[in-house]
Amino acid sequence: MTAFDLQVTQLISRARLLERLVHDRGPWSAIVYSHDMEYRVPLQRDVLSDELAVVLTGYVPAARPLDMIEVYCGPDLVTMRPVDGDGPCRFRIEAGIGAPEPVL
Repeated sequence: MTAFDLQVTQLISRARLLERLVHDRGPWSAIVYSHDMEYRVPLQRDVLSDELAVVLTGYVPAARPLDMIEVYCGPDLVTMRPVDGDGPCRFRIEAGIGAPEPVL
C-alpha cells in the first residue's frame, strides 16, 4: 500500500464516521477502559450544524487512569481511540469539517 492509498483510506474512514455521526440518532454509548476495569457510559450526541461538527459527550465517574475508549452506535463499534487521562472526568469526542473541498 502506498502512502497515497493509506491517506485515501483514512479520509474515507473519517468521512464514514462523520456521516454516521450526523445522520444516526443512536443510541450512542462508549466503553471506556482502564488497566483493570471497563465502564459502559451513555453518550449525548449534539449536531452543531453552524459549526459543521458533531460532538459526543460522556462521563466516567470512577477515579482511575484511562487507556482506551470504544464508541458504539447501537450494537455497532464505530471508532476507538486511546485516552491519556484520569477519571472521574467528562469527555468529548468531536468530528467535523473545515471548509468543504470545492468540486472541480
